[in-house]
Amino acid sequence: MRLSSPMILKGALGASLALNLVLAGVLWWQPAQNPHGPSRMQARIERLLPEADREAFRRAMQAGRAQYEPAHAGLREGFAEIQAALRQQPFDAARLRAAMAAGRTRWGEFSRLYEESLTQALGAISAEGRALVAQDIERGQREHRKDGRRREGQD
Repeated sequence: MRLSSPMILKGALGASLALNLVLAGVLWWQPAQNPHGPSRMQARIERLLPEADREAFRRAMQAGRAQYEPAHAGLREGFAEIQAALRQQPFDAARLRAAMAAGRTRWGEFSRLYEESLTQALGAISAEGRALVAQDIERGQREHRKDGRRREGQD
């Protein structure tokens, strides 16, 4: 069987997505002093904001929690399914593929619901507060680019 370029590209994209799901699970649920999951992003944004905006943001995020929390719980279940498939002996590639496909669906649903809550919360704060969030994103992008160049130079 000869592999075509589109087939290779689809395989590479699938492998990349699978790796992202596994890494997201590791990063999302690693024990830490800081809050984890969606609370980590919320806490980071709250630290940036002036007090009046912080309260408005917190209230709006709390209002959306009932929408995205069940989807977040589904993500945790999905990662447990992926872990079980990875540990299964003998290894069953079809089971792992199915668990990762279900994870993609769960991630999409959680992402959609969380983004809606985040959008509502960011709309509830001042223009100054949103500018502070934008500056933080820019700072993170600069640091990410800088770290990437440093790593490339070390290889």
